[in-house]
Amino acid sequence: MDNDLRMYLEYELAPFPLALFNNSGMRMTTTKKDWNPSNFDIVVDGGFLMHKVIWPRGCTVFNTCEAYIKYVKSHYPGRSCCVIFDGCTNSLNSTNAPVQEQWYRMKKSSDINLHLNTEINVKQDYFLSNEHNKSMLITLSKSQLDENGIESQQASGDANLLIVTTVIDKSKPLDKSIIVII
Repeated sequence: MDNDLRMYLEYELAPFPLALFNNSGMRMTTTKKDWNPSNFDIVVDGGFLMHKVIWPRGCTVFNTCEAYIKYVKSHYPGRSCCVIFDGCTNSLNSTNAPVQEQWYRMKKSSDINLHLNTEINVKQDYFLSNEHNKSMLITLSKSQLDENGIESQQASGDANLLIVTTVIDKSKPLDKSIIVII
């Protein structure tokens, strides 16, 4: 029994996985400038997309959707691209629940009844912190993405599980390469 214990203690014990973290926090990936996205299938977290693409106050929902389409087509011209959105439910079981709870407490906008011609006159982060607004924008964005040949899906809850299952499905046969943008 002592020999077994010695074997395990030969390895460094750390309070966190060193492959994921360093002394200053979580390791961030670095993107090589020479990678060619056209060689890969790409899965994009819709939450990333909604916050990455900055839209000015006063633009219409249609302009916002067009900005998302332009961003995806210009940055991820892969063999195929799929954008996966959250289900917009503030569930306590969600892996994002603590972040969402803090976000919703800090910034909030009133409900806006959206259609493609609606002008958004609220700061983007305030607008997206409102579940109703975000849900309606996702519905309209999905429609516009699909019409422009970009596959999109919406999870029934947290998007993380759907992202993983989509990657698994798209990686068959196993020789396909997938890039996940989160």
